[in-house]
Amino acid sequence: MAFRTCFYHIITSCYGEVGLIWSRFNRKVMVEQILLPREDKSMKTVIAEIRPESKGVTGQSVPDVAAKIAAYLQGKPVFFSLNDLGRENLGPGFRQDVLLRTLTIPLGMVDTYGGLALKIGHPKAARAVGTVMAQNPFPLVIPCHRVIRSDGKTGCYGGGAEMKRKLLTMEGVTFDRTGSVAGIHVCR
Repeated sequence: MAFRTCFYHIITSCYGEVGLIWSRFNRKVMVEQILLPREDKSMKTVIAEIRPESKGVTGQSVPDVAAKIAAYLQGKPVFFSLNDLGRENLGPGFRQDVLLRTLTIPLGMVDTYGGLALKIGHPKAARAVGTVMAQNPFPLVIPCHRVIRSDGKTGCYGGGAEMKRKLLTMEGVTFDRTGSVAGIHVCR
């Protein structure tokens, strides 16, 4: 008989605490959610509210993606892939298409909500892409911070606008004097 046990790990970074929630099912690790820092609550409180049954762990029991996230937040070059998460966690259809396309945005580059919509074959779905980005269960690994507004402004981010800008800057993205992303960083 298989059962599912839920775990969490908190990664401390210069941006604040990042939470990683995963489960084991039939000995397989399935990352369920990555939580960005919150100013109003500790990560332990956030996790207790959404997954009270989860158990905190450290050490070798933590999935490898936690170390990759920690390294990335320290500014080290890291390559994230779908193997860090598992395709089954992306959801079906449009949502999966948006998340998979977002995963392909290279370091140091950005795309717009409308640009992503066009690239997945839904040219009028920029707002729907924005909704998927707002509900991205795997920020940092699926780099929704690399998706910006069509006017070049960064737009919203679950970890806050300041974190989004700092992540982009850390990745080499530059901004013009109006605060917009420099055009050389926008995927065409």
